[in-house]
Amino acid sequence: MTAKSHSHLFTADSANRTLPLLKLIVGDIVHLMAERAERIQEQASREADRDLTEPLEAEYRQRLEKLEAEMEPVGCRLEDASLGLVDFPAEIEGQRVFLCWKLGEDEVRYYHELDLGFLERKPIPVSEEVG
Repeated sequence: MTAKSHSHLFTADSANRTLPLLKLIVGDIVHLMAERAERIQEQASREADRDLTEPLEAEYRQRLEKLEAEMEPVGCRLEDASLGLVDFPAEIEGQRVFLCWKLGEDEVRYYHELDLGFLERKPIPVSEEVG
């Protein structure tokens, strides 16, 4: 999923205000992905059902797209559906970055550069937390 545009930039505070909604949607997405993996594994173990994998994938892709569409008005992007990673366009110290949140975290506390990812995230400087 991609954010509508980078013209809307988040602060940690504004990103945190979206979390009540995002926790519900991203929770549904992570659950959907776990269910998908389980069903595909079950089908793969049964020879007769191998032809059902493609329709199953289409079903899950459609359900995922519907959930992602619910996130679109927020202006963030789903970075990893299985882990529940979400990026918010932001600016820190004059540099465009993504604030980074993972399902299960209480608030948005980290960021990473645009060309880096979750593993390279750093704590948001205190001076940038509210804006």
